[in-house]
Amino acid sequence: MAAERSRPRFAGIEEIWGEYEELTIQVNWNVSDDWSISSLIGLTQQQRVETPLDSKKDTAFRNALAELAARLRAGKVNDNCKTEVLDKLATIKGFNLEDFISFLEEGGNFYDGEKTTTLYSDYHPAISGGTQTVAQFLDRQDGVHAFTAIGKRFTTLTIFFDPAFIETKTKTSLISGDKLSGLTTSNLAFAFHEALHGYGNYIGKGVANGYFDSDLLSLFGLDGSGGSIAISDYIEKNCIKGVSEE
Repeated sequence: MAAERSRPRFAGIEEIWGEYEELTIQVNWNVSDDWSISSLIGLTQQQRVETPLDSKKDTAFRNALAELAARLRAGKVNDNCKTEVLDKLATIKGFNLEDFISFLEEGGNFYDGEKTTTLYSDYHPAISGGTQTVAQFLDRQDGVHAFTAIGKRFTTLTIFFDPAFIETKTKTSLISGDKLSGLTTSNLAFAFHEALHGYGNYIGKGVANGYFDSDLLSLFGLDGSGGSIAISDYIEKNCIKGVSEE
């Protein structure tokens, strides 16, 4: 038998209200129910969480990043890489290949963007306010499979991924000879692309002018109609493929 509905009294509501920006008190009970705070409070604002990549994807991308750095240092790139990629990058103010390689070697912080509920605007100084989360941003952008955080507080490479686009196949390193996950030409190009954004942010001290997708698309003569993945595809074709085919 259902009891007459009325708002219950319970201690600590002020503290709960202070902990969350918004909440809704939802009361549905009958005379046999036990009271609990969790059964009374429905959050209208999801808790904001940065979700790390799972270990398999994280390892694969870190392997690709390290392999990329080692190949660039050893000059193990295809014949077009210098003229079609590196020489063009050298025209951007501040770009230095040795510094870029050192930046790659530092690694970074890598997250599952599809499960991250922090605000996209927290990672881009040109955007203020707004309620779009990282996960929502990635879901709504065609041809965008990751984005790199921009801002003064990001002193190391920080990337939010759609993890479906990180490959975990095992390949042989051209440098060490070890068989490692993630050493696909696609992953290496993906790492190169996103690291350019992070490097631009690093040398620009929170401002990545010259290293945004629009800048790189223009630099490489791409129209970007298929999204920023065109940058990765261009780098893969002109730097990575032809040295080690998948």
